[in-house]
Amino acid sequence: MQGNKKTSTLIILIVIHMFSCARAQRQVNSLKMDSLEYGNWGVGFFDTIIFDDTDEYVFKNERIKKPLWVQIWYPSKQKVRVPMTFSAYTKLPVSFPNKVLSQIFEKYIESQILRDLFYAPVNEITGDIIKSDTVIKAWQKLNEAKIYAQRNLPSANGKFPLILYRHGAQSVSFDNNIACEYWASKGYIVASAWYNLPTDYGSLSDSPIDTMLIENGDTVIYSKSTFRKDLRTVSQFMKTFEFVNPNCTIGIGHSLGAQRWLEYDFSDYPKIANTIISLHTTAESDTQAELEEAHNNLLPLTDDRAKNAITRTYLLAPKNPFWEGQEFSISDTITDPGFSPFRLNKYTPYVFIGGPYVNHNAFISWLPWQSYLCGFDESYGFGYGTDFLNRNWTYYRDVIILTSEIMKAELNKSEFQIHKKLKENWRMELYNYPK
Repeated sequence: MQGNKKTSTLIILIVIHMFSCARAQRQVNSLKMDSLEYGNWGVGFFDTIIFDDTDEYVFKNERIKKPLWVQIWYPSKQKVRVPMTFSAYTKLPVSFPNKVLSQIFEKYIESQILRDLFYAPVNEITGDIIKSDTVIKAWQKLNEAKIYAQRNLPSANGKFPLILYRHGAQSVSFDNNIACEYWASKGYIVASAWYNLPTDYGSLSDSPIDTMLIENGDTVIYSKSTFRKDLRTVSQFMKTFEFVNPNCTIGIGHSLGAQRWLEYDFSDYPKIANTIISLHTTAESDTQAELEEAHNNLLPLTDDRAKNAITRTYLLAPKNPFWEGQEFSISDTITDPGFSPFRLNKYTPYVFIGGPYVNHNAFISWLPWQSYLCGFDESYGFGYGTDFLNRNWTYYRDVIILTSEIMKAELNKSEFQIHKKLKENWRMELYNYPK
């Protein structure tokens, strides 16, 4: 009898162990943030290529209409049953007509992620990424990860607010996929386009001026491919969909992408966004010298052009070291004479929200990707420990929840209550905000 009890106990322990292992494997094989409460909607996904008929793209003797690869997340009445793998985000649609360029684009995307996410070294002679066994293993594991979306789910009925996400410098359209998936589950249509097409110089770059200069041998070609024009093109395309509410658009950008939204609002282009949310753009320097240099170079705008900016803007950034001991307020750091975007602008409501001083990429999915990979193998390292990654994962979760609260308040035109959502180590200041 006692032997039967021992056998039963052993069987129960084995079953519990197998269940725990299976659960752990599901968690570790998914880029879904288990500590995040997603919305009630399933998350559908599709992507497409649109072409700017008024612009020409020239690369490696190829001359085509400028392509814009748009990735779209949307609410679905059906829950995700067969989640995609991360690799689906890295491959261009089969509808892209030029297969040679498609392969080149995908290689550039992979190289960008390997260089910046895995710190893979670059061959100075060829410009190619030097792939170690560790990098190859990590890249393969990331591509196999499950994501919180499913391709071509039926869309939910009704019209939903539109989020136009703008990635940072030398980045890719899915660099904030976790946030895009989360926002879609909360009832938003999210569109992100790849604005950094490869150049003949072998790098991914975003033109900071209205006209991008392309050299082909001794021939100079001027291509009118601008970030402002591209934003407007993607906006117009998205508003052709029946499930998009054309009157509710939120512009969100990270790093240079956020600066691009600010520049768009300063321009005389037709306004697109009802609200702009800037992720890690300002008040983020370590020293006074760095602060002044960043501010002087942030936007090449005159004081007069600041009057064109009218869209209420939320700027999120890590806590600046100068804030310690209440030495400076946030507005002190952004009203200095070298910081042109806000120098004489007394018209636009700005809300500055500062959180813990963390890594620049804590506002996008890259650090959660790294944390996910370290869950498989701590030897990946990435130059810092898992404790650092876990802290940034927590902060990233707080950021995307906070952005969701901001959007909800803005769209509902409710009284500004965001300060009640802030953690103890966050700060907020209102600038030109109506009383």
